[in-house]
Amino acid sequence: MAKIQQKSEKISAFGGIFFVLDKFDRILSSVIDSHLGLRSTQTGYQYSEITRAVFSVFCCGGTCMEDLNLYLKDVLAERPHTRVPSADTVLRGIEELATENISYTAEKTGNVYDFNTAEKLNQLLVKLLLATGQLGIAGGT
Repeated sequence: MAKIQQKSEKISAFGGIFFVLDKFDRILSSVIDSHLGLRSTQTGYQYSEITRAVFSVFCCGGTCMEDLNLYLKDVLAERPHTRVPSADTVLRGIEELATENISYTAEKTGNVYDFNTAEKLNQLLVKLLLATGQLGIAGGT
């Protein structure tokens, strides 16, 4: 008996990421955009799209944001209703979220230590953990 094999032209090495991105959009995108606010009111990319791009590079084994332009942009753009920002746009969006370091001088030694609380991003992280059920509140949800 002969075996019949169907071959699809749409199969790609990173196509399996679409299922994960569906979950990302359904659960996390609205949390990100409501907490960080809209980055653009017209055609620009929102913070959720920038975060999704970073997440995609990480999950697909990329080593730098430029991998988005080189290897992933065309594949990710095949996903319906998905806009994929360039690596430059992603890096600009991340830079917009950066906050200044706080310097602390130790009284005894006079050494200066810099640290960054990134308060807004830490609050976002807590909201994302709550949205995904990874962080429960004692006696609550």
